[in-house]
Amino acid sequence: MPKTILVHLDASDQCGQRLAAARALAARHQATVECLYAVMPSALQVSFADVAKAGAGAGLRPADDERRAKARAAFDKAVAEGLPGRWLDPLEDLSLRGFVRQAWYSDLVVVGQHQADDAGESGVPADFVETLMMDSGRPVLAIPYIGMRSPPGDVIMIAWKESRETARAVAAALPQLKAASRVHVVTWMDEASGSGQRYPLLGEQLRRHGIDVRQHNYGPEPGDVGAYMLSAAADLGADTIVMGGYGTSRAREWVLGGATRTILRSMTVPVLLVH
Repeated sequence: MPKTILVHLDASDQCGQRLAAARALAARHQATVECLYAVMPSALQVSFADVAKAGAGAGLRPADDERRAKARAAFDKAVAEGLPGRWLDPLEDLSLRGFVRQAWYSDLVVVGQHQADDAGESGVPADFVETLMMDSGRPVLAIPYIGMRSPPGDVIMIAWKESRETARAVAAALPQLKAASRVHVVTWMDEASGSGQRYPLLGEQLRRHGIDVRQHNYGPEPGDVGAYMLSAAADLGADTIVMGGYGTSRAREWVLGGATRTILRSMTVPVLLVH
């Protein structure tokens, strides 16, 4: 059961959604919420010429201070509304790498989906969720930038695939699965294959934990399974997707699996990912 939930704060308007999700999860699991503001400093987002014009970056500090104050205001508002949270002062700096280190000391991390037209306003790079998922080793709950219809965790859909990543995601999600009112397991597999014959096993395992699970197999895996996952989540009324996060690092760039890439780009409900 998660007892320490870490929420990433930045300068975007979506912080309120993350804090609302954390508040709901904290109430369900009697957890503490820790909030850490971490962004890329403005001086690292502009050209050297612009930094020089600003006086070695000094002119950019007011913008950084304003962004941090905006995040703090969102936090203070959430606390006033009942969030059992505390604001963390970074031990080293406000870097995103520092956030990854803090994640090692949490049970669950809540972040926001990258918004394609962000234009650097949030101060968070496009691959932050991927980096956190790969480097922290912690369960990461990504909240869509379009918001949530309802708090996560009531109707959960597990996107099952026989893999280490998905098995770890299900294990990490057990506290949420036990607290959910409904759990669906969706798969895409040929029932005549070995995987198809093992299809009932996950349902049997989860029922031993007292979880009422319904299983759905949609046949052989389609080309863009990520899009089919989102469609299945809508059809089943799921408010959360649990899945493995797939990817490797090549020359400091994350090369994601097809389904992971699609979900991170187009998610419509919160997604719990574990690498």
